[in-house]
Amino acid sequence: MKNARGAGERRHKVSIMKRTTTVTNLESTATYTAEAVTRWAAIEPLTARELLIAQQSQIYSEATNKITFGWTASFDATAKDQIKFGTRIYEIVGSPTNVGEAKRQIEVMAVERT
Repeated sequence: MKNARGAGERRHKVSIMKRTTTVTNLESTATYTAEAVTRWAAIEPLTARELLIAQQSQIYSEATNKITFGWTASFDATAKDQIKFGTRIYEIVGSPTNVGEAKRQIEVMAVERT
């Protein structure tokens, strides 16, 4: 299977950070980010071909990295959330994808923020 990743290739321990917004008073809000879950993942920069395709898409035009997780039905990261690897922060772009509809891998397109 093309692009199949075994557990050994998911060598990056990452945290999925959930972003929540709270109304502090009638005119202002505060945004908080809290670690929701820690998982193993593979983090790769997009290939030149993938980057060209992503840039032509309205949804994935900012994407610079692909982050691959093992399948779990409870994966609930969305475009509002972030992925943290060490001191690096990745913002999720678009919706996570069930690769090949095979329920083996979840792929997330992301952009690294400094």
